[in-house]
Amino acid sequence: MKPTVEGINALENLGLELEKAGWQASGKIAEAFEVGGSDERKTRVLSAVTYLKINDERIRSALCTGQAVRAEITAGGTTVATVMDSLKAAGGFVVPIWSLANTLCQLGLTKYCMRKIVS
Repeated sequence: MKPTVEGINALENLGLELEKAGWQASGKIAEAFEVGGSDERKTRVLSAVTYLKINDERIRSALCTGQAVRAEITAGGTTVATVMDSLKAAGGFVVPIWSLANTLCQLGLTKYCMRKIVS
């Protein structure tokens, strides 16, 4: 999944929301994703990618059926609001739901659900 400029910006904003929430990836996970360093933008983007990876199962259960976007989301027009509703039902996210929903919409829900799950 190669993000667009909008997707990268959304990841950076999600990373900023993670900073505000005080969320940090654990040591080994942070090392694996190379989170940290002096480049704030890169650190925020990598932090967001790490957060998405860690929460992939919860996100997928809220938004995807197999490798497709849930019918109730696509029926609602796949807007940030419909994605937010599904994520709220899943619960347990440390960032504002709108930020997570916006990031996922910018990255592309169809692409997110279609990609192979790598453990």
